[in-house]
Amino acid sequence: MAHASDTLPDVPLTYTPASGVPYNLTMAKSPVSIGGYTVDADNYNGSYMPRIWFARAGQSLRFNLINHLDGEASNFHSHGMI
Repeated sequence: MAHASDTLPDVPLTYTPASGVPYNLTMAKSPVSIGGYTVDADNYNGSYMPRIWFARAGQSLRFNLINHLDGEASNFHSHGMI
């Protein structure tokens, strides 16, 4: 049985309001509580759970990726793009 402290928060959702609207994504480490433990974890805009973006066919998504991981290289990748 899962306890309240063992569950992950809901995933934030974004519905794209207009084609080509840029989203700023800042990568950084911050304390995150998971299963009753606090760890320093990589996150986007202060959220451990990654955001999900929805767009209509033909819309463009633009991202400004800002890396504050103290000298660590990183990348941005996606899932479910058709």
